[in-house]
Amino acid sequence: MIRELERESQERLQKAYEALRLTDPEGYTGTAEREYQKELARNLQKEGSKAANASTDQRIAGKLKVAGYSLDEIQKVIEQYSPMAVKPSQDQSQAYAKTVIQRAYFPGGTDLAKQSGERRLEQLGIDTKVSIKQSLLQRTKDEEFKFIFSAPDYSLCEYHGRIIHLPKDVAVEDDDSPISIFVVSQATYQDTQESLQPSDAANLELYLTDQALKDGIDIILE
Repeated sequence: MIRELERESQERLQKAYEALRLTDPEGYTGTAEREYQKELARNLQKEGSKAANASTDQRIAGKLKVAGYSLDEIQKVIEQYSPMAVKPSQDQSQAYAKTVIQRAYFPGGTDLAKQSGERRLEQLGIDTKVSIKQSLLQRTKDEEFKFIFSAPDYSLCEYHGRIIHLPKDVAVEDDDSPISIFVVSQATYQDTQESLQPSDAANLELYLTDQALKDGIDIILE
């Protein structure tokens, strides 16, 4: 069950990236689903995988309301497309989405969509801005890790001139699709056999998650 939930959460993140990457269809002026996914992806580009949290959902909910979407639309979209709304039961998913709406900040004032008929966050100027500098910084962070060897039960990667030994395993889903399990909690520096520094472990988790999302593959971090 836990692995199935993690897989669905990652699939929702991947779909968000895809929504932002694809060009808007001709004549498109906005849907709650697509605008939520694109704005989530912008936050992920800016802050990395840590941006997948309830606070981000609350901010996006506020922007969608300003763009002219109803609270019912927003709540339904969060329930169905937020990676944080992936829960063991539908009731729990609905409760999460309802809580997001209750805690979101909805600024007063004019509905921007009524002025132009436009409901795309970017066109309304309320999308999250991701600068070229931030994009390059994220790319530089990704390039700090370099996998140099992979065996069935571990991988070796180079990071800032040191070799990291990363234990791993493979699980097989019901549909026979493999999922790589990276045991970051047991990763060590090969030269000293010491556990990773917390900051290095966190960066490694971020790198693995981002790579999995970009490549469209399923992984589990432990």
